[in-house]
Amino acid sequence: MDAENQQSSSSSFGSSAQGPFVSGTSLFGSTTARPAQPSLFTQGFLSPPSLQQQHQSQQQIATHIGVPCGFCGKLNIKGVRYKCLQCILSLSAYDRCESCMAAPRAWDAHDRSHHFFPIHHPDNLADYNLVKSAPSVTPGRLIHQGINCDGCGKKDIEGTWHRCLVCDDFDFCETCIASWLKREAHDVTHPFFPIYSMFGRPKYETMRTAYRAVASTMFANSPYGPSHVGITCDMCTRSPVNGVRYKCFDCADFDLCAQCFTNPTQRQKHSLRHVFFPIVTPGDLSQFNHALAIRQTQ
Repeated sequence: MDAENQQSSSSSFGSSAQGPFVSGTSLFGSTTARPAQPSLFTQGFLSPPSLQQQHQSQQQIATHIGVPCGFCGKLNIKGVRYKCLQCILSLSAYDRCESCMAAPRAWDAHDRSHHFFPIHHPDNLADYNLVKSAPSVTPGRLIHQGINCDGCGKKDIEGTWHRCLVCDDFDFCETCIASWLKREAHDVTHPFFPIYSMFGRPKYETMRTAYRAVASTMFANSPYGPSHVGITCDMCTRSPVNGVRYKCFDCADFDLCAQCFTNPTQRQKHSLRHVFFPIVTPGDLSQFNHALAIRQTQ
């Protein structure tokens, strides 16, 4: 084979080519040449993943300028803003941040029957206004079929159903439990248990059993009962509280002595929606904490 044919053959079946090429394997196992491809990152078509993800993360966090959280008070809610559908007037508008939306204390501080709507984008209230104006928003509250209010006679109590822990069958609607005239018409020493959901009746029965266990030992030792040393009545400031100590479920630290709890004038100075639990043995909060846990699971 002459030199020209040998060179041609080498180029086709095995020789290395010169120039800006990279090597590769052909069907025959020999090294072939192909142009080198520049990286997409070096051409500027893609950003490094870390910078790209950081940019997307910054874009996804919305800031609701001028909107405070109604519970923690934090201004300029970040992320998802939850707006109450029932508190619709400008003076009573109520919003929550994501953290407080998941906090049990925040739910205890606001009407549990109220519904919240998530707002993802600041100043975009179109969907919220649509849902708020829909007829189904207000009637969407739970209706307790067959449960009638003993205060006003309303049938099928709507919203929160308040049931007496002492009487076998006595119920109040949300309106009557907050009316002192209605509340005074019933024995003011009788505590009520709020039932928020369709699953609240078993919790009420458990609570009632616990209450009766405590009530059966009231004033067992003396007409005045034991002294709760270190406990002050937040109404009359009597200290220590003697006899039965009534501790509020809805406040972090609020107690009443038996005299103030059974006095209509004194009792109405504290929210009538709040539920009190009797503590007979000084320092023993086991039954109170058990009953409180039952309420918080509703």
